[in-house]
Amino acid sequence: MTAPLVVARGLAKRFELPRAPFAPRRCVHALRGVDFELHAGERVALVGESGSGKTTLARLLARLYRPDVGTLVWRARDGRELDLARASEGGLRPMRRELGLVFQDPFASLDPRRTVRAIVGEALEAHGLARGAELECRVAAWIERVGLTFGALARRPHAFSGGERQRIALARALATEPRLLILDEAFSALDAPRALELVRLLEALHAELGFALVLVAHDLALARRLTERVVVLYAGRVVEEGPAEEVFVRPKHPYTQALVAAAPAWSATAPPRKGLAGDPPSAEAPPPGCAFHPRCPLAVDACRASVPALTAVGGIRLACPITASRSGA
Repeated sequence: MTAPLVVARGLAKRFELPRAPFAPRRCVHALRGVDFELHAGERVALVGESGSGKTTLARLLARLYRPDVGTLVWRARDGRELDLARASEGGLRPMRRELGLVFQDPFASLDPRRTVRAIVGEALEAHGLARGAELECRVAAWIERVGLTFGALARRPHAFSGGERQRIALARALATEPRLLILDEAFSALDAPRALELVRLLEALHAELGFALVLVAHDLALARRLTERVVVLYAGRVVEEGPAEEVFVRPKHPYTQALVAAAPAWSATAPPRKGLAGDPPSAEAPPPGCAFHPRCPLAVDACRASVPALTAVGGIRLACPITASRSGA
């Protein structure tokens, strides 16, 4: 296998909460020692409840945040390695050209003052990839590829529906033909028919262009369809990682099992799903040991004493010694 496109080791990120004068400092521990690798063309989902750290990890990979601790290395097309954790904004420029981002809110992610032509062409101009007539042609071609008409170019975002805005955002993200596309809950604001249309479009574009994909999603059915590998996060740590079909059909970690059991039914005739018992842990003061132990039906004293390491178990990585031993690790 070729060298990974992105390698992260021991990533950690805290966010300081607003405080009154003279009040004690308060921090949210969003990510706590995460390792992650992504290869060219690979499709990976980051899943978990709100506050699990999935969006923080995605934004660290895009270097929208700088990690507090850990290493983050990007491998350029020419094989050179870029240290994203330490690079300046200017030093990040080669990576920015090879990265596309689509965010959750199609109404907030596009500048309402600019035309679609300017929005989609911005990155092409900024990176010196096209000018003048060539820029016009490339922007028009991308608008067609995402299913909009040439007439859309002169209009502004307010003239479009949510689904159409996400198509514009996708055209903007892919206009530079990036090696990595990150989708941060990009489908969650759309109704089911519009989301399905966008999923089919994304599948066709991935088959054509072969970019790597990181999908942040709470919709497990969507993650299962669009990705080949899944990373399950809980309280800022990875608890299970492996092939999407294996993790979703035969989940090993008690949290993954509960997450799958609580997911919306995939058909109208399926039995009702169980809710996930208990509340997520405090991000300010997470429980000691395995953060899932207060909600876990299998928890023993050892779970409260130390953080379980990720262990290889039959093609997956699992942070639960109890289920790992039952699976033959």
